[in-house]
Amino acid sequence: VSQQTVVMFGKTWMSHNLGANTSLDPHNMAAGGASLHGNYYQWGRITPVANASTGPGAISGWNTTPASNGSWGASKTSQDPCPAGFRVPTHAEWQALVNCTSSSNTPNTWGSASTTQYGNAKVFTSGTSKLTLPASGTRFYTAGLLYNRGNYGLYWSSTENGSNAYNLNFN
Repeated sequence: VSQQTVVMFGKTWMSHNLGANTSLDPHNMAAGGASLHGNYYQWGRITPVANASTGPGAISGWNTTPASNGSWGASKTSQDPCPAGFRVPTHAEWQALVNCTSSSNTPNTWGSASTTQYGNAKVFTSGTSKLTLPASGTRFYTAGLLYNRGNYGLYWSSTENGSNAYNLNFN
């Protein structure tokens, strides 16, 4: 299966989260549900710590030690979980996505967060190109508890910020 992509402001983006079912329409959250959410990663690590099916509680083996500097970078690294030809976006690339597109929520109004809320997403549009990012919530840094699925999205950048990294987040 070839990786589906979308081109926006000269950058090629994967149209699905890592671990999502790439045979589904990435813009139809109502039909795709959990299958479009994909994996959860700790910054700087290649191995996913959870997926949309993982329970909301603490994750056994959660790593509280920050990844070493340079684990992800503006160039592809050995710890970058993206497939060949792709890498985790930089902070500047996420910022350009926000600045060079219009954004909307799908559906237009969001309800309360829930561990089973898979239908909400942020949609970035430029001309006829769309990039849809599920509101997958996040895994809380202390033990991996699921936080705010359906009302929040957090997407890592490869740009370090102290012992952490910048990210794109929305609610």
